[in-house]
Formats: sequence, C-alpha cells, structure tokens
Amino acid sequence: MTMFLSRLFPESTSSLLKKVKRLEKTFLDLDNHQLINKTAEFKQRLENGEPLMQLLPEVFACGREASHRASGMRHYDVQIHGAIELAKGNIIEMKTGEGKTLVATLPAYLNALGGQGVHIVTVNDYLAKRDAEWMGQIYTALGLSTGCITEDIDDNTIRQKAYNADVTYASNSELVFDLLRDKLVTEKDEIVQRTLNFAIIDEIDLILLDEAQTPLIISGDSNDEIGFIKGANQIVRKLKADLDYSVDHKIRAASFTESGIVKVEKFLKINNLTDQQNIPWFHASYQALQAYAVQEKDVDYIIEDGQVFLIDEHTGRVSEDKRYSDGLHQSIEAKERLEIKSEEITLAKTSYQHFFLSYQNLCGMTGTAYSERDEFKKTYGKNVKRIPSHKPLIREDKKAVVYSSMNQKHQAVLQEIKEYQLQKRPVLVGTVSVKESEQLSKLLHQEKVKHKILNAKNHQLEAEVIKDAGKSGNVTISTNMAGRGTDIILDQQAKEAGGLAIIGTGEHESTRIDKQLCGRAGRQGDPGSSIFILSPDDAIYKRFGNEYISELIVQLDHTRNEPIQDRRVLKSLKTLKDKVAIENQSIRLQVLKYDSVLNEKRKSIWAWRESLLEPATTEDWELEVENLIDDLLHNILAYKTEIQPEMDFSWEDELRAILQQLNHPAELVVEVASIDDAFDFLLKLYKKSHSNLDPVNNVESEKYILLHTIDRLWPEFLTNLERIEESIGLRSYGNLDPLLEYKKEADRLFGEFLINVRKDSFALWISVADKSQ
Repeated sequence: MTMFLSRLFPESTSSLLKKVKRLEKTFLDLDNHQLINKTAEFKQRLENGEPLMQLLPEVFACGREASHRASGMRHYDVQIHGAIELAKGNIIEMKTGEGKTLVATLPAYLNALGGQGVHIVTVNDYLAKRDAEWMGQIYTALGLSTGCITEDIDDNTIRQKAYNADVTYASNSELVFDLLRDKLVTEKDEIVQRTLNFAIIDEIDLILLDEAQTPLIISGDSNDEIGFIKGANQIVRKLKADLDYSVDHKIRAASFTESGIVKVEKFLKINNLTDQQNIPWFHASYQALQAYAVQEKDVDYIIEDGQVFLIDEHTGRVSEDKRYSDGLHQSIEAKERLEIKSEEITLAKTSYQHFFLSYQNLCGMTGTAYSERDEFKKTYGKNVKRIPSHKPLIREDKKAVVYSSMNQKHQAVLQEIKEYQLQKRPVLVGTVSVKESEQLSKLLHQEKVKHKILNAKNHQLEAEVIKDAGKSGNVTISTNMAGRGTDIILDQQAKEAGGLAIIGTGEHESTRIDKQLCGRAGRQGDPGSSIFILSPDDAIYKRFGNEYISELIVQLDHTRNEPIQDRRVLKSLKTLKDKVAIENQSIRLQVLKYDSVLNEKRKSIWAWRESLLEPATTEDWELEVENLIDDLLHNILAYKTEIQPEMDFSWEDELRAILQQLNHPAELVVEVASIDDAFDFLLKLYKKSHSNLDPVNNVESEKYILLHTIDRLWPEFLTNLERIEESIGLRSYGNLDPLLEYKKEADRLFGEFLINVRKDSFALWISVADKSQ
C-alpha cells in the first residue's frame, strides 16, 4: 500500500524552496566531477540513516545545477515548488506547458538514491522514449542510469536492464502488462520487473481516473469453436431495434426484449435460451448484440489490413495491444465480415487502481486534477496541490456556442476556421471521434481549405503534424490524441496574430480532456484562444439522453443557422454533462469494488507462484507437501460445510473420490473419521509412492507440476468469474446486492479452484511416482 509521504515531510514547501535557493551558489562552484560525486555522498548519507527530508534541499539544488549544465534548462522556482510537492507524495496540477517533464527529474533523483529504482509513467511509448532521451542527459550528469520500456522491446534481457536502471520511463500499459507477464513465468530469471518502489505518473488523471474504468487483461488462445459466434452473428443480423432489443446508451449495453429472446430460440430451435446446456448460445448471442447495437465503426474501433483495432476513447489513439475479451472482439469481426480469430481466455488480470497502489510510494502530475481532488483522496489517499504558473495565462476562453443540428455546427466550425486563417492564426480543431475528424476534413477539402488531419488512422505522423501546427495560418484537424504531452510551438507571426486558436467540435465525457485541448494554447504566457462549438446531436448528449433538448428546440422552432441562445437548452446540456461525470465516477468505483474482491485472491496466488520459483531443499519440499495436503483437506472442509452445508459430508467419501482419481481401489479407505485421520492417510499414500525416488529430482518435478496446475486452472477461474460479473446485475431484480452476490460467487469459485489445484497436483504427483517405480 502506498505510504503517506507527507507525514515524512512536516517541513513546509515554502521553507524547503528557500533552502534549495540558498544552496544554489554551493553547487554552482562545483566542477562536473564534484557534482557527480555528490550523488555517491547522498547515497552514503541515506544509507547511514539520514532522513530523506534533510537531504531534499541539497539533492534538489544539485539536480537543478546538473540540469542547467546538461540540458540548458534550469528549473524555475515554481518547478521546484511542484517537485517538492511530488516528493511529498502529492498530486500536482500545473498548467499545460509549464514543464512537468523537467519537474519530475528532481523527485526522481531524490528517490533513486535508495537504489530501488524510480518509474516515470507516461501515457504512450512515444513520450516514454522522448522523455528518457531528453531527461536522460540530466541523470547521466548526476551519475545515474536511465532506462526506457516500449512495446517493441521483445527481449527480456533488454527489459530487465531497463527496469534495473536508476530511473525508468515507461507507459502505464507496458508497466502493468509486464507485471502480469511476470506472474506467468515458470523460471525466476524470466521476471523483468523488480520491486515497485516509487512512481511519478504524468497525466495522472488520465491514467488513474479515465483509464481506470477498464480492467487490464492478458489473454491467451483457447480451444473453443467459433461456430457459436458465427451462428449468433447470423441471428442478430435479423433482429429489429426497439422490438427485439433495447440499448441503454448510458452504460453502453444492449439487452434482448422478450420478443428478441423468442426469435433467437426459434432460430436455434431450442425451448429455453437460458438453460445450462444453452449458455454458450446465450453468451454468443449477447456479445453479437453488443457488437451490432453498441460498438460503432470509426468511433469505437477502426479496420485496417483486415483487422479490428480498438480506439482508446481517452487518448484517441489506436490501442494495438488491446482486444475486447470474452468473445466481443470476435463478434465485431463477424459483424464486419472479417476473419474470426480464435477466442481468447483470461490468463491474468488486474486494475490500474490496484497496480499503482502496489507501489511503496506514488505521486503524479497533470494540468487538470483539482476538480477530481475528492476522488483522488478517497481512492488513492492523495492530496492535489495547485502550482502557480511561471507566467500569467492570457488565453481567451470563449463561451461555448450551440447549434441545433450537426450540419449547422460543422458549417459554423468552417466559418470560424476561415476567419482565423484571414487573421493568419494557426488553428487546432479538436474532434471527439475519427468519424467526425474525417467529416470535417472532407468539408474543408470541398472549400479548398488546406489542412492536416491527425487521428487514430495516422497516429504515427503525430510528431510531424504537431511540429507544423503552430505555424501562421496552418489548420490541423485532430482527435484528442494531440492533447497530451506534445508542445505546439508558435512561430513569431502566429504570436503576433493572436496565437493558436482552439476549436472544440464536441465535449468529451471527461471535462478534463476538454481542458487539455484548451491547454494547447496560451502556454508560457503565449496568446491564444479556445471555443467549443456544440450540437445536441453530439455523441455525448445522444448517449445520455437528449430527447428533452431536441423537443425543446422543435418548440423554439429554431431552424436559423445561428447559435441557440435559449437558457433552458444551455442549462440542459450542462446538466447532461454533469450526469456523465457522476456516471463515470460510479463506474470507476464499481471497477475498484469488484476488482477488490479478486485482489486478495490474486495476491495470494501470485505469492504462491513466486514461492515455487525459489530453490527448495528436500526438507523444504517435504514441508510444502504436508502443507498442501493439510490445506487441501481444510479447503474441502470449508467448502462443504460453509458453501454447501446442505450436502452430507464424510471424510471416507472424500478420500474414496481421490483414490478413484488415482485409479487406486477405494476400499483402501477405512476408519477415517476426522481431518487428522485423512491427513495421515494421504501423507502415508504420498510417502509410499515416493519411497524409491531421487528426492532432488523429485522436488523440481513436483514444483513444476504444481506451478502448471495453477496456471491451467487459474484462467478457468477468471473466466468463470467474468461470466458471473457479466450477469450478476440481474440479481438486483430479486432485491439482492449484486456486489455481495458477486463476492459469494467469487468465494465459492475460489474455494473450488484451490481444491482442484491441490487435488489435481497431488494426484499427478502420485501418478508420476507410481509410473517411475
């Protein structure tokens, strides 16, 4: 669990800042060699027990001087201010363009002195690589090493070296998936990560709030047939909206009506779709319905080279390493008449919340966090601190305007672009989807307005497009992918003309993403402006219910190509947007609650796996075997008496069942009346079968069997748990608490899992030993 670092730093930020500034002359007089030697001195003092708080002023002053010499960048006082708050374990809100990348170097330097490593977390590989190269020169000047993790590194040795560096830059997804992959290795030297020590998360609101609504999953191919998916796809194509199914746009889910279920049963020639033997058809039909009724091409996914690629709704980028789980991805492939790739099963799973709470210390920075300070405090125990800007913000943020239709909105955007071009100002148009960015691009082509487009289909050109986006008169159409981590540099003519003009063509579910878009303009005292041009037909309002607004516009008889001025319309749009924020916070809380049910179970299994990767003596393994037998019997007793109390229980019956699995005669079981009798019986059986085996070779063989039995049955447990989570909401109709019911089912499944792992492993040990005699 993350520590509350502020308790270790009782000294005020202003006092620490003054100390850093007073020490500047001391480090200015040192040569480069003496500067590097300071790092070794700091490490020794830390090892000798000097508190981190006492070291901070000197460390920061040293880091500031090294940065100036190595990169030409000297930390402003406000950047030192932000660095101190990060070192205290807080989240800082700094305006876009205030140099957060440089700010992170100081707390990274401080926490790297302990030798356990620091992770600086970015939102994508491009930023991880850029920042590692850019800031790496500062760490080198301080005698520290820098590592970088990107998706294209497939050599474990290279990844291990990067993680063993003093400071490692990596995207959030790479960090989590490396952890999950480490939990699947069968040899200790295959593990790439070390202890999760200290993390500085850039764009922390995006990672810990927006992306926290989705669990992180590593999948593997299963042997399931795709016939169910193909058949369900053919059936759902024939169903009619509203009559056979309904769609809840708030939760983005579709459900069959009674008419729809009857039609599916008729197509399949079955009596009851929810009977146990028909569950595969029910599940496939349900996922096919989500693919048709909820998932939208060029909004939720794109198709390239015959493949379905998901679009990250928070960054606008293609998520090349992500696929929908549980058959939904295959259902989309069927819908789009593509090759259906084999179904995948969940091998490992976690959430961003629990992953980042696993760090010993954690902090973060963003341009937009203060509005979510209560959630950060409640979920992560983190305070949010606002850092003043180095120069005053002079950007003009205009009031949003609303047009009655999508067509009118796009025409207004076109006119706004033309006006800014006449003024010789660069324009950045931020759209909420690939589809809308292409619609606007087509309109600009028709009007012969030169522009560049940047979205999920050409994201690899981001750096090149953004490089020219600040030049006078240039027009850039972009999804929100350009809103994070890349600076738009203005040329002199653009500054004199009024700076970068931001036009938002729709609001995002997260207001913070809209603020990030506005933050592309007005950096470091530059001029600029922002405006949002909206319509009730925008996706966000349609999703959360714009019927009242549409009816109101009809009543107003507003058909003019002018903004709507009616206060009721504007107020209703704001109310809808507020509902979105509440809804998404609720979803994040649900993800955390449900994942918390799994988390303790996951941690215990991961710890068990890790122990099996360690070398073991014969004596250690004898104790492991005794523990496994004892745990197996207690698992059986708990399962039978707590989860299935209505069932008759007999130790003799349980042991006979185990003997049958071993193909041993059941009549061997006699006079077993207690758990102690059962333990003695199984331990004697084990020792008898192993009496003539080489103990050393046997230890490694049986560890391997146990490890692979866990790995074989754990995905089955996760998949079953996912199916329960998918359907658990139905229990609320019976006045049952879905979360409580989910916990009960999770406990039952986990009990079964533990019994099966231990029983199957024990059976394999005996079977292998018998064959070796």
